[in-house]
Amino acid sequence: MFVADAVQAMTGIDIAAEFRGVYRSRAAAMGAIARYCGAAGHERRSPVARIVEAVAATHQMGEVPALRAARGDMVLVRRPRDFSLGIVAMNGLRILIAAEVGFGPIAMDRAVRAWRV
Repeated sequence: MFVADAVQAMTGIDIAAEFRGVYRSRAAAMGAIARYCGAAGHERRSPVARIVEAVAATHQMGEVPALRAARGDMVLVRRPRDFSLGIVAMNGLRILIAAEVGFGPIAMDRAVRAWRV
């Protein structure tokens, strides 16, 4: 929700309206993603990647090359176990992702996909 909140602050559009208050556990979140994106079936794509693709398409947020993402753009970042969604920092040199407490910056070269906000 960190990135959705940032997008809402920048644009006034709540790209996560369908999900707010809908889940309180990982299982419930996976159910919400399945309802929004359709069942994954044998698909091996990450649930995070699936939901970001679907939300970006719904809100007509065009994909851009990851290393061409500009400040404020949404960025998919590969993590050890899965993916995370981040947002390009104001300096355009780092990605901000949610951390256990607050958020933390990581290098732009960790981006694998990006969408214009």
